[in-house]
Amino acid sequence: MTKVRLAIPKGHLEKTTAAFLKSANLLPAGYADGSRSYRPTLDDIPELVIKVLRPQEIPYMIAAGFYDMGISGRDW
Repeated sequence: MTKVRLAIPKGHLEKTTAAFLKSANLLPAGYADGSRSYRPTLDDIPELVIKVLRPQEIPYMIAAGFYDMGISGRDW
């Protein structure tokens, strides 16, 4: 089974990203709830692997092929 790798931001974009994911009914456990985890989980979709990164690293990591998709700020 193929896993989809998603990079999401830590820091100042965390709350807005969490609100966006929650609106899609996809809020990962351990993200934006005071947790310091860098590997939040989404039990409903086990094929989705999530990693929390700095927003400026996300576009590079996707371009390099380490992640399939990600959320970052417009400035990056």
